[in-house]
Amino acid sequence: MAIDTLLLCFCEDCQMNDGITRPYFMSRSLMVFVERSGKSAKIGHLPKGKSVD
Repeated sequence: MAIDTLLLCFCEDCQMNDGITRPYFMSRSLMVFVERSGKSAKIGHLPKGKSVD
């Protein structure tokens, strides 16, 4: 349950904030962890015209 909540909060933070004009609320370590997890799972192959923004 806690992992689900953490992931949802991460996604909401990425969608609502840009890290520059609106800073992220997540910790830097969480951002790095999720980025590394995506790379190790080889995520990033989206159908044409789709983005993760």
